[in-house]
Amino acid sequence: MTVQRLAALTLFFAGLAACSDQPAPSPTAPEVKVLFAAGGPNAACGSALGKTVADQQTALYAGATLTEIQDAWRPVVQDCKNNLTTAQAEMLSYVQLTISKAAINGGSANNALTVAHWNSVFAYVDVAAPNLDST
Repeated sequence: MTVQRLAALTLFFAGLAACSDQPAPSPTAPEVKVLFAAGGPNAACGSALGKTVADQQTALYAGATLTEIQDAWRPVVQDCKNNLTTAQAEMLSYVQLTISKAAINGGSANNALTVAHWNSVFAYVDVAAPNLDST
């Protein structure tokens, strides 16, 4: 009779342990992370924003200045998909260069386009655009 009680108690506690809300630990199971790809050409580092930036550069600058601007932008594009933090820092240096070029030229008749350009480059690296007043 004692063996039967012991067997019954063992089955009871085994059943109780099996009904736990916690999943059984699996030390050999791999940790799985699900990542979704950034969406669309207008997302950070996207092709549509990249084309917009390039078109704005061509509209704002010419000659040696355009080449210098494009050379300063190139690292942003190269780093954007693999190291967004680096690309964001490079973008800020790029914006500073555009400010310096505008100051050398005594300001610009293209203030609205310059501000739109800044908004585009900020968006390209997934930073909130400053949306400055163009006047």
